[in-house]
Amino acid sequence: MAEENPIRHDRVRFLDVNKEPDVNLPPLPITTQILSLRDSVKNLHHLVTDLPSKVSYALDKCRNPKEGLTPDESAALYLYSLQSPEGQLSFYLMFNRALRDEDRSNLVPFTDYYSLFKAAMKKLPSIQDRVWRGVNGDLSKKYRPGTMHVWWGASSCTDIVKVTDTFLDKTTPRTLFNIKCYDGKSIRHHSYFERIHKNRHLFVLCHLRVFLLSSHGGLFHKSRRSFPHAPFPNESETILAPGTWLKVRSQSNPAENFHIIDCEQIEPEEQMNNVSVRCLMWLNPKVNNKSEENLRLQKKYREVWGKNFETYEKANECEAMVRQKKNNEIILIVTGRLGREIVPKIHELNQLSEIFVYCMNKEEHETWSKNYSKVSEFRKVEN
Repeated sequence: MAEENPIRHDRVRFLDVNKEPDVNLPPLPITTQILSLRDSVKNLHHLVTDLPSKVSYALDKCRNPKEGLTPDESAALYLYSLQSPEGQLSFYLMFNRALRDEDRSNLVPFTDYYSLFKAAMKKLPSIQDRVWRGVNGDLSKKYRPGTMHVWWGASSCTDIVKVTDTFLDKTTPRTLFNIKCYDGKSIRHHSYFERIHKNRHLFVLCHLRVFLLSSHGGLFHKSRRSFPHAPFPNESETILAPGTWLKVRSQSNPAENFHIIDCEQIEPEEQMNNVSVRCLMWLNPKVNNKSEENLRLQKKYREVWGKNFETYEKANECEAMVRQKKNNEIILIVTGRLGREIVPKIHELNQLSEIFVYCMNKEEHETWSKNYSKVSEFRKVEN
C-alpha cells in the first residue's frame, strides 16, 4: 500500500518556487511615506475576500508586538501569514503573484503594503542559518550547480527539515531547497501560526487535565474531541525578502523522484559582477544554406537573442566556444547527427543548460540521448 502523505493546506506558501519567473525584473517600487495597515490595503479589497475583517483581526492580534515593531508593522506580517479557508485566495498568494508579475504595473496597488511589509522586515534581526523550502515537481534541470536565480516573491522557509514532510508529496517528483541564508527574517513572533501553536499547547494541557481528573470505575476517560495538526513547537518560519538572489552550489538525488538543491543567498552586487549571459547556439552543417526556411529561422532567433545568437557549421568549433563561455548560460540547438557527436563531450559542463535536437529520425536519436538529461526536446524535420 502506498504511503499516505496528505498535503496540509496551511503549508502551500512553502511550495511555490515554480511560480517564480526567474528573470531579472525592474526594481520593486516603494514609497517614502509608510501608511497604516488599513490605509496600505485600501486598494486591495477587491482582490481578497473579506479583507477589512482580516486586517482588523490581524491588528487585534498584534496590539503588543515584540522586536520593536509597531502594531501596524507586526500586523502586516501577520496578514501575510494568515491562511484563508480552503477554496479562498489568501492574501499572501495575491501579494506574491503581484511581486512576480513581469508587468510591474500590476504591482502598483500593492506598493503601500509592500512598503509597510519591507519596513517591518528591516526591523527584524537577520538570520544566518540553513533553511528549507520545496516544490512538488522536478526543478533539478533548471537549478544546476553554478547557476544564479532571483526569487521575486516573499519566500517562506522553515528552519526544521522535518516540517517539509507536511508539504512535499512523497508520491510524486519533488524538489527540496536547502538554502544558506545571511539575511533571513524570522516572523515567529508576528505570525498567525505562532498563535495557533500557543493555542494548541493550551488545548492539550486542558485535555490532559480532564484526562487525569475524570474517572469512572477506576478507568480514565479521554476526551473524544480532536484538534488540528500537531505543531512543531520550535519551528520558526523564515522569510527571504522579495528580490533575493541565490547561487546553486550542488544538487543530489538521494531517492527516486526526489532532488535536493543546495544553494546560498548572495548579494545583488555579487550577482551583477557574475551575471550570466544567456546564449543560443545553433550547430547545423547547413546553417549557412540560403534557403527561405533557414533565413526565416535565423531572423526569428536574432530578433529575440540579438548578438547572443551564434551559428556553427562544425562540431569542434562549437564545442570550443561552449567550453570558453564558462560564465554564460548556453542553450544549444543541434541536428541529430552532430548531436550524437558533441553532446557526450559537453553535457556535464555547467554553462550548458538545455539541448534541443532537430532530426529526421526521432526514435533513433531518442535512443542515444536517453542518458543525457539536458536534452529537453526533439523536433522532427522532414526531408
